[in-house]
Amino acid sequence: MRRQPLTPDQRAMRARIAGLTGWSNTRDRTERARGAYETRRANLAERLDPDGAMRPDERAAAVDSAIKAQMARAAFARSRKAARR
Repeated sequence: MRRQPLTPDQRAMRARIAGLTGWSNTRDRTERARGAYETRRANLAERLDPDGAMRPDERAAAVDSAIKAQMARAAFARSRKAARR
């Protein structure tokens, strides 16, 4: 007997369950997220200073600002979406 393929909503739900289960089994959440955090900062640093011309402290400040801007854009998008409801 062949299984029916999952719908996009079912795949999303299955992925959400897997993610939540993984986080529920995680003792050190900071350590688990460290790799993603470091990769994000490295990618932003490369995008903001591709030739390495900035001093390390300038680059770190630029990355911090870029992360804050990303968070602000996401919050703005959520508020716009909520206002449309």
